[in-house]
This record gives sequence, C-alpha cells and structure tokens, in this order.
Amino acid sequence: MRKLDILLIGVALLGAGGGAYFVLQGVSLDGQSAGLLSGTLLVVVLVVWTATYFTRVMTGSMSYHEQAEIYKTKAFEKQLNEMSPEELAQFQAELEAED
Repeated sequence: MRKLDILLIGVALLGAGGGAYFVLQGVSLDGQSAGLLSGTLLVVVLVVWTATYFTRVMTGSMSYHEQAEIYKTKAFEKQLNEMSPEELAQFQAELEAED
C-alpha cells in the first residue's frame, strides 16, 4: 500500500466513526452514549487493522517481501537463460556436487 492509501483509509475510518455517531443518535441514543459506542467501535476496528498488519509482518507476506522474491526469481531465470550449454552443464554439476 502507498502512503496515500493509508491516509485515505484513515480518513475513511474517521468519517465512518463520525457517521456512526450520527446514525446512533438517529436511533434515539443520547449524545454521550452514541459517542462512547462509536469511539469504542472505531478503536476495535483500528486494533484489528493493526493486528492484521503485524500478522503480515510476522509471516513475511508484505508487498515488499513478495516483490523482492519475484525479482530474485526473475533475475535468476534471466541468468540461467543467458548461460551457454557448457555453463549450464557446469552449474548443474556444481549443484549435484553440493547435494
């Protein structure tokens, strides 16, 4: 995600919290109860969102990690495609010697 996406999501969450306040007032809750409930809902959503972020960090499924792995794979494939048959045979012999 880009920084702009994060900012837009943050603004949308704040707007949703404000919207929830007015909706709760519309269903006949007083201002204090509506504010408390909408604030609690906003905090729960932010905690869950943060937990998913930490989960992605711990599992290594972040965009950067995935892009780096794809880059490494493509670079290795390009290197293999550029090798002559003799170099490929030598490389394969080296790999078999390591096993």
